[in-house]
Amino acid sequence: MCDQNNLHFIKNELITLDRLSQQFQEAYNWHHEALFLPEDKEQAALHFGLKESDIFECWKQAVNWIKFCEDHVSD
Repeated sequence: MCDQNNLHFIKNELITLDRLSQQFQEAYNWHHEALFLPEDKEQAALHFGLKESDIFECWKQAVNWIKFCEDHVSD
């Protein structure tokens, strides 16, 4: 699981995840601006926060995996 090809693939996928996260943030901002009711804005913010947290956890796990693999591939 820690060969150079997998490591390269995951690093590229993290770049894609970062780009998609930025697009998600932009879409959320546009959506939030279009809402009128405070409760709708609050619900949208809660949903976005949960999804953003999930994305961050995925990103963090991938970065930890990359560090682990880089340590073992270099050995």
